[in-house]
Amino acid sequence: MKKRKLLLSIVMATAVLSFSGCTVTDSQQNVNEDVEEEETEEEETEESDEEASKRSGNTDDQLDEEEIPGDAQFFNVDGTVEVITHSLTMPGEAGGETVDFVVGNYCEIEFDLEYAEDHPELAKAVSDAMLKEADVKAELAEYYEYAQEMVADSGDDFWGLPYSSEYGIEVLRWDESMFVYRVSTYGWAGGAHGFGASSYYSFDVVTGEQLDVSDFIADSGELGDKIMDQLKKDYADNEEIVNGEEYFSPLDTIKAEIEDKTLDCAVYGDGLHVDFDQYEIASYAAGAFEVTLTVDDCGETFRDFCLPDNSGDLSQKVIYTNLEVEVIE
Repeated sequence: MKKRKLLLSIVMATAVLSFSGCTVTDSQQNVNEDVEEEETEEEETEESDEEASKRSGNTDDQLDEEEIPGDAQFFNVDGTVEVITHSLTMPGEAGGETVDFVVGNYCEIEFDLEYAEDHPELAKAVSDAMLKEADVKAELAEYYEYAQEMVADSGDDFWGLPYSSEYGIEVLRWDESMFVYRVSTYGWAGGAHGFGASSYYSFDVVTGEQLDVSDFIADSGELGDKIMDQLKKDYADNEEIVNGEEYFSPLDTIKAEIEDKTLDCAVYGDGLHVDFDQYEIASYAAGAFEVTLTVDDCGETFRDFCLPDNSGDLSQKVIYTNLEVEVIE
């Protein structure tokens, strides 16, 4: 994965005063040193302001291209994590026009250099979990073939384009215990409808270990029933959830996912958040479901390191960057 981090170093300029044929007293040296320190502080402040201005886009000055590694057009601010979205498109000819046959994207998460060096296991684990550029482009190429077939079969009728394979990442927690984010996906390749899904990713910030429900809840014996009860409260008008259906058994599915540690859940904010995608515990038409179990709901079964969530204001620590669309020929 290309490194897309530019950490600017501040060059400390020190003026050296020398006077040929003159003797400088200790007192004069002290005065000169004080002046030099003030000038250096002013230079640091000016460079810091310039750096912030560039980061926020409030300057017309352009970064020297030689200073930017690869195709990156951004740099991290100390103490932040950056979610970088790479957008892709594959155009083609249909109906006498050039249109997008396929669109898609992939994301990267990058910590600032100092944090990554202090937490190498976490940085590696998060990087390894990211969807890779080559895999996304291979998927888009497959979708492109479907799109070509659709256009050929429909006589250049391209009402259904573009096909899509899209991803999004939202950081939900980042403190001394856990780093948590959610990946949302959506794909459509010419079927009756597209399909969306989401997945939580939780990591121990010290070990880099990816965590699951067994790491959050010490005693999960009653967890399935509690989740089911909360679903019935939150979705009281949904008959499939309240009464069950012939082809779905929500409680059995939930208990099975708890047992095999595949329950899509994470601890952030006010408690344990649990997501269910379409088709998972009910029909597609019923939609997706999300419930939250608070500390009061789970009693003392939360493991100590899970709560409280000490992330603070994530808007001050998480930067979301969307790069220009890359056209794949």
